[in-house]
Amino acid sequence: MLVLTRKMGESVVIGREANISVTLLKVEGGQARIGIDAPKDVPIHREEVHKRITNGTDTKQ
Repeated sequence: MLVLTRKMGESVVIGREANISVTLLKVEGGQARIGIDAPKDVPIHREEVHKRITNGTDTKQ
């Protein structure tokens, strides 16, 4: 796992071709709000939703 420190408004870019960026928008209490910019054909899910989809237990895809 890569662990990075970002200040508000700073981003991390993922991949050369996919052009995915993750931006730290807000930190409040124990939560961080992030924004993800990715091509429309790249699925983005929270981990628990991804696990349900890959295990075949999620009917809403």
